[in-house]
Amino acid sequence: MIHVKRGLAPVIFTAADGPALKERQLTEAYYSQVPPPVKEFPFKFYSSYKDKYKESLIKLFNGRCAYCECYVREGDRGDIEHFRPKSQYTRRDGTIAGPGYYWLSADWSNLYLSCPNCNQKTTFEVLDPENPGSTIKKVGGKMTHFALEDEKFRRNHHAAHWEDEEPHRLLIDPCRDDPGTLLRFTPDGSVLPLEQKGLAKEKAEYSIDVYVLRRVDLVKARREKYLQIMDKMKFITDSLPLVTDNIKRDARDKRHKFFKEQLELAFLQMMAFLDIEKTPNQYIGLARQYIHPFLHDYSDRLAAFLRPQNRNRPWYTRGLKYFEPQVKILTDYFSKDLYRS
Repeated sequence: MIHVKRGLAPVIFTAADGPALKERQLTEAYYSQVPPPVKEFPFKFYSSYKDKYKESLIKLFNGRCAYCECYVREGDRGDIEHFRPKSQYTRRDGTIAGPGYYWLSADWSNLYLSCPNCNQKTTFEVLDPENPGSTIKKVGGKMTHFALEDEKFRRNHHAAHWEDEEPHRLLIDPCRDDPGTLLRFTPDGSVLPLEQKGLAKEKAEYSIDVYVLRRVDLVKARREKYLQIMDKMKFITDSLPLVTDNIKRDARDKRHKFFKEQLELAFLQMMAFLDIEKTPNQYIGLARQYIHPFLHDYSDRLAAFLRPQNRNRPWYTRGLKYFEPQVKILTDYFSKDLYRS
């Protein structure tokens, strides 16, 4: 899971006489009745008008599930998911209450792209949290789950300010939280809370459980991504001293040319793991966790090789010419804060 910046809402959500505003007005009037209605409001906007905005939602999340980061395949297209449930919500203890956040049913900021596995009720094979070497069957999926650490902070009425409950929300919101400060991915593909105490740990544990982030197929896929990353990092680590030494010696043989080309290719492939706009490109959260420390170390090594004190060395111009494109890519990546967006 990574943080996603939402940007502006499509016009259909903001038009003064549009269907989104009309549904909000209808839901507010419906749930203001006394006594409160027993039946659920017949929500229509999110499904009736999805052809008007779903492409924007897919583009926003770059075709990835907002929660597990798996690529939403063309034949699947993904679910339009209400982060705050519209009709009813499930508390931390499993009890269901209502109404939900009905006035947000047609609100752009409350709609997310989700894979069916994260969103719908399904029986999964998951890693056993008590015995990670084993698996168990678990019924999971986000559905209407939306717990707060304390129910007294619940704001499920349009006249209330739902923002007031944000400090008490337990479900990680990829558009408001930085999941990288809450989740830690392990080399075997599993995921754990980054913090070991406090609300941060509670949010991570609850979110891992609700989104079923330890389902076996997902763990295996992340493990494969981890191995691909490690392979590139090892090749770069092993090749860099060979290339810098050959640059210093002005080597021009085929072996030197091969390592120069392969080092450049491995670097670009590693950076592609971090590209949020590339599709399909899955599990960027995991990639950032392992690649960012490596990039800082790699940048330090390049800086040492190309430090100003070496400018008078006979090999400096050759080294600068070769590594300058990589230095530019690294500089752009970190200076534009892309690694946090």
